[in-house]
Amino acid sequence: MKDDFYKRDDMKILASGWAIYILALVAGLKFNQLEVMLILLVFSFTLIIKSTIWLNQPHIKKGFMMLLNGVAFSTILAVFVAEQKTDVQISELLDPSYKLIILLSSTAFGGAAGGLIASEAMKYTPDKHEKAVYQSSVDVSNLEKKVQMLSISLAVLSLLVVSGFGVIIYLLTR
Repeated sequence: MKDDFYKRDDMKILASGWAIYILALVAGLKFNQLEVMLILLVFSFTLIIKSTIWLNQPHIKKGFMMLLNGVAFSTILAVFVAEQKTDVQISELLDPSYKLIILLSSTAFGGAAGGLIASEAMKYTPDKHEKAVYQSSVDVSNLEKKVQMLSISLAVLSLLVVSGFGVIIYLLTR
């Protein structure tokens, strides 16, 4: 039976979305290309949101969208600060206080997303459709464990990824 939790195509889309997001950060912060940064951000968020289709549990989607909101908030904050000045490199605008705000906000959103996913994952039970597909109680039990492990992994990933982007912004703008 095809495992719905590990669809390779959706994982490729997800990876592409994050790769473009990193490229957007580099373009905006390192090379002072605000327009390129904003275009790439819109494109990357489209890909990332599209890839959440494979996460078929609502609570995981909520956590993942919260993660995206954290990333978006941090990026928009950086762009907003940059737009307040003219003829200055973006890297010069993000002074230590702004970098600290970005780092803390991204970490907070990542932690909140991770906590939401992990707490909801422990309450997971298969719905009627899943029970019909997975006939035996052993299969259902394995399904529950698989979803919980996937959810916990996503929780950890949420914290690491969002915190990581805060760190990337900090390092690129030192």
